[in-house]
Amino acid sequence: MLIYGVSSKKFVAVIFLIVGAVSVLLGLWGEFTFVSCGPGALTCIRVYSLDLLAVTAGTIVTGVGIKLIRELSGSH
Repeated sequence: MLIYGVSSKKFVAVIFLIVGAVSVLLGLWGEFTFVSCGPGALTCIRVYSLDLLAVTAGTIVTGVGIKLIRELSGSH
């Protein structure tokens, strides 16, 4: 299956790279967390510690994207 001349696997790899990089950057800037507490919450997970989770998940997703691109580059 081709999407505008790009294989679907390469398209997925590029999406992984973009999503991973954005997650890492937003996690480092402290603008993004996976869980946040609304006003009046009775219990709350420490939201600041979840920035590390965003960075870690972004790093893993970016690594998967890089691995997919390397596999595709080596297969030609």
